Amino acid sequence: MENDMKVQRFDSLPLDATYFTDEGYLVDHPIVTSVGIFVYHNPDGSERRELRLPEEVFAEKSLASYKGKPIIVTHDAGYVDTDNVKEEGIGTILSEGYRDGDDVRAEIIIHDTDSLRKYKMRELSCGYNLRLDETPGVWEGQPYDAIQRDIEINHLALVDKARAGEQARLNIDGQGRNCMKGEKLNMENTTKRTDGAPTPEELAKAMGVDEAAFAETMKTWNGYVAAKNDPDFGRTSFAKALDTAPYYAIKVTAGVHHTMGGLKINANTEVLKADGSVIPGLFAAGEVTGGVHGANRLGGNAVADFTVFGRIAGAAASKYAA
Repeated sequence: MENDMKVQRFDSLPLDATYFTDEGYLVDHPIVTSVGIFVYHNPDGSERRELRLPEEVFAEKSLASYKGKPIIVTHDAGYVDTDNVKEEGIGTILSEGYRDGDDVRAEIIIHDTDSLRKYKMRELSCGYNLRLDETPGVWEGQPYDAIQRDIEINHLALVDKARAGEQARLNIDGQGRNCMKGEKLNMENTTKRTDGAPTPEELAKAMGVDEAAFAETMKTWNGYVAAKNDPDFGRTSFAKALDTAPYYAIKVTAGVHHTMGGLKINANTEVLKADGSVIPGLFAAGEVTGGVHGANRLGGNAVADFTVFGRIAGAAASKYAA
């Protein structure tokens, strides 16, 4: 496996809520690491993205490696072993790691809480050894440079909240390990390529979709724009053609904002039949009704709708029941 090499990584995640024992020790079951792409910063300022797959993060051997490992303050100590654990250790990971969705949690205890208060640390950061598979690719639409495999925990560190763009290159133990500090990539707020893609095919590759199909879709759209005719969906207004590089894409998720259309009512909120006659005893208000807003709803009008017609419906239904 000529693309593999042994390295060490330090990754940061926020510290969860904690509690203190009667003796003053801190105990918690925080998230200690996660599945996803972690971003590291090279000495020249460039980014390096490394993927942590579920099968690697949740591997039995990897999860077992958490138990008994020391907790230290910052990663300044580097690789922790019997030579420095007494000087550096402030606590211990009590349990093996266990899966919680896409995250790993573990039970921890911190005995030296004075250090916690003194340095006001707000994050937990794993220090671990791994085999780096230098095979680039795309995961969930995001490009990565390498895959982290055979992950084995060395220690857990309390660190300051990581700063965006922070660089940290650690040469720690004289054993040739390549040590870098990373942050998990925010998949929700990151464009697929920060530099843009030179072709539709390259953009499709970055998004993780079929390149040929995406390129054909772009070509079809540009043809509709030129002809001012959309036979597929009947569009009557067109923006510019998407035919000039660089190309960008963002992740967009649909959400329910307001339901247009529904039961037809009169001013007394009585539900009407198709012929316009009243259905006795049936009243409606709010988003289950239609026609109140005309062809489209103005922002904020839904509040007035359900407030006004809701009161009318309530009064009308009460009067009908009496």
